Amino acid sequence: MFNFDSQPSLEDHLLLKQFSEMEQQYELIMPIDGEYDPTWCRDTFLRQLFAELELDETSTSSSADASNQSVLSDDSQLSLDTFLEKLNPIRSLDDIKVDGDIKSQTDTPSVLMGPTKARYDKLLESMKRSSIYFVFARAIRRLRILQSISLDFGGISLSDLPHKIFEWSMDGLFSRAKLADDVYIDVLIRKYSWDELNQAKYSTDLLEILRNYKYFYTVAYETNTNEKMLDTIWDQQKLLQIGEQLDNNLQISIEELYNIQERKRQFSVEWRSRYERNMVRNCKRHTMEATLRMPIEWRYVRDYYASLVEMQCLKDNQSVLKIQEQIEELKDMIEKDNYATHVDLFVNHILIEKYEARIIEYSIKLTNELDHWDVQIGLAKNRLNKAQQQQRELQEKIDFMRRGIAEVRDLIKADAQVKIYNMVR
Repeated sequence: MFNFDSQPSLEDHLLLKQFSEMEQQYELIMPIDGEYDPTWCRDTFLRQLFAELELDETSTSSSADASNQSVLSDDSQLSLDTFLEKLNPIRSLDDIKVDGDIKSQTDTPSVLMGPTKARYDKLLESMKRSSIYFVFARAIRRLRILQSISLDFGGISLSDLPHKIFEWSMDGLFSRAKLADDVYIDVLIRKYSWDELNQAKYSTDLLEILRNYKYFYTVAYETNTNEKMLDTIWDQQKLLQIGEQLDNNLQISIEELYNIQERKRQFSVEWRSRYERNMVRNCKRHTMEATLRMPIEWRYVRDYYASLVEMQCLKDNQSVLKIQEQIEELKDMIEKDNYATHVDLFVNHILIEKYEARIIEYSIKLTNELDHWDVQIGLAKNRLNKAQQQQRELQEKIDFMRRGIAEVRDLIKADAQVKIYNMVR
């Protein structure tokens, strides 16, 4: 929908452009007057066709050309005058060539018309089929162009439509009728806009029209003769005349209905007058009984039922009182149970809060002690590392001193040996 109260948006411009392009392409394909009602196309075409079929064949002349035209079937009132005018000289030359001499032209008209009439009938039959094929092909081509245009401008794919919703086939209708519900329609309405659904319906209708066109051409024409085609057209004419027959029958039925209503009204008036007289007589008799005997009888009946009601109330009240006492006891028990429950909940809540406070206190204390001992452990590890370092250094010094002592001892031994050697020398 376009918003005319404000400036049109880019989407509105694009939509208007698409509509204008589609309208131009449609006008190029089917240039129909804007004031022409397309709903009357089919009936008007059929009526014109029937008017041509109902022409009197006896109005044609008895000449050779008229004889040739008289062999046309009623469905072939085409523009063939020019063709027939040229057909006679061609036929004469053809006869001369076939016979081979001038004598052949003096033959009887039946001999001259025989082969030519057969060829003429074949040619006429071929032209009929070609004309019908041309009409069907042009219509199918235009429908295909319209369908392709509708697919280009549609926002929904026909394959996304569930259960053949827009198709004309009886199978699709029966399959949709067997469904448990119509939720898929609500889903389509929520998923797509009305314009998109209308465009999808338009595309599907074009496909169905194409399918029916192809079926009609294949079954009603190619598999049958022109006489079968005429039978189909005459059936359509009868269908067109059904409306007039129904109107006539409707007028007759309306008149009969008025007569029946008039007779019914007269009978009703007579019956009502008799019924009113009988009712007045019966009312007078019943009124007399009601004024004398009925008050006494109803007074006794009233007192009897009043006593019954009173006794029944006494019986019912005993059980009701017992039930009320039980209800009161149950209410007291429920109140006590509720009070005890509330007290238990309150005490449990207090205990839970105390335990939570103690848990928090112990958690804080434990956290502090853990932090303290973590620090002490760190210090002890540092001292341990330092002692280990000192131990390694002292061990290195001890090893160094031991090596020095060993060297000194070696030197002392060497000096002693030198002294001994000198003394010996």
